Amino acid sequence: MADFNAQDYFARLAQDAANQEQVTPLQDKYIAVKDAVSKKKEQLDALAITQQKQQELAKASWVGKWDLDPNGLIGETVNLGANVVDAFANLESNIGTTIHTTRAAIADQRVPDEVKAAWQRQNGKPAIAPDTTQTIVTNPFAGESEQDKADKALLSLPAGDTKPNQLHSVERQWAINEDRKNGTLKTNADQIRLVNDALDDAKAVRNAWDTSSIIHRGNQNQFDQDLRDGYKPEAKKISDGWDKLSNGNKLSGAQDIASGLTGLFTNIGSAAINNKAAVLEYITNNVPQLALAANPVGMGVTNISYAVDEFGKGMQAYRDANGGALPNQEETRKMAAWAASLAVAETLGDKLTLGAGKVASSIPGDLAETARKTLRDALKATAPGRIAAHAAEGAIGEFATEAYQTAVENQIEGKAVTAEDAYVGGAIGALVGGGIGSSVRTASEVTKSTPEQVEKRVKEQTDSEALQASIKSGDVSAYLDPKNASYAPE
Repeated sequence: MADFNAQDYFARLAQDAANQEQVTPLQDKYIAVKDAVSKKKEQLDALAITQQKQQELAKASWVGKWDLDPNGLIGETVNLGANVVDAFANLESNIGTTIHTTRAAIADQRVPDEVKAAWQRQNGKPAIAPDTTQTIVTNPFAGESEQDKADKALLSLPAGDTKPNQLHSVERQWAINEDRKNGTLKTNADQIRLVNDALDDAKAVRNAWDTSSIIHRGNQNQFDQDLRDGYKPEAKKISDGWDKLSNGNKLSGAQDIASGLTGLFTNIGSAAINNKAAVLEYITNNVPQLALAANPVGMGVTNISYAVDEFGKGMQAYRDANGGALPNQEETRKMAAWAASLAVAETLGDKLTLGAGKVASSIPGDLAETARKTLRDALKATAPGRIAAHAAEGAIGEFATEAYQTAVENQIEGKAVTAEDAYVGGAIGALVGGGIGSSVRTASEVTKSTPEQVEKRVKEQTDSEALQASIKSGDVSAYLDPKNASYAPE
């Protein structure tokens, strides 16, 4: 055995440690680069899949089927026609699904959460233990479990009941007895089938009226991408600005936030200029709905049916994501509340686009009066000024409305709610609102049917009738009194 040399031994250990220190940073760098390359590859793969889907959709569109140039005059005209057809189809779809979604919502009110859980366990879905997140493991050779017996008993009870011989009002008990006697008693299981059948009917109507594939979305996809690319750096400025404010650097933070906000709105204009065809397509797709919304009844029908359909989509999305399960009562109420807010937001957006002045004039208080004077009254002296004011009001109103609706629609349907998505939705809404708002005002100016011009004609007619009546009666003193508003000595 060779003599042990402690000095050499520890020298080797020190050298090994030094070598390891040199290797470790290189390994860390290698791992970091490898992770970055892997992440980039995933992004490129996802982009390739997205582009492939977009190409397939482009081929399925009218422009693609007829082999037209999407940027040529004929191709753009055909695509605008496709947008109009799709817009009317969406309105028909919303109205058509309303009755089925309403049926589902009414039936769902009589399905307790315990019944929904039992139904899931008894219909081949992942069985979740009551009030826990643990999966029940059953032995197929052990016979019927106590849980199975309890579930089947619960599902066989009269609709809405959660225990045998449950006490009811006199009227309800009489109805149960009559239904049982006539063989028409609805059980909890029957009630869930009613909900599912109604949701399936709504989905069938939605699919039947889905004409989105006829639109060539090349321009819209590019517009969307331009908005998102421009959003990211400006959003970072705002985020950095908030961080600076939090750390006490108020001036620099405020400058970053102001710069970011300005950049976000400038980005909308830049993306619109570079994608004018996409903006026109979005405007065209919204014209039919706004045309109906010009009438109070039409506005109510389109906006309520839109909100109800979104509620139905939320119920359907929950079923799809949870193995066919229905959302519990609390989740259903949240969906309904969010959907109702969509109808309110859509109504406000429509009024701002079609008649912003009427909305503003209905707001009491000094703040509204100041706002009116600084915006509308400052510009109303000329027709171009009035058109610009109307476009601005429509754009601002629709930006807020569409941003909110985009976020809420994602919330209802269980999708991620991001500021970027809300921004893109708001940007599209602003351009649509501004474009349609200015068009409506321009038409009114040309036909001299603006609220101001109508009011002026009514006043002239009233004054003329008053003058004729005074002349006929012989009493024209009001026109000779300098203190009277009708003073007209000539």
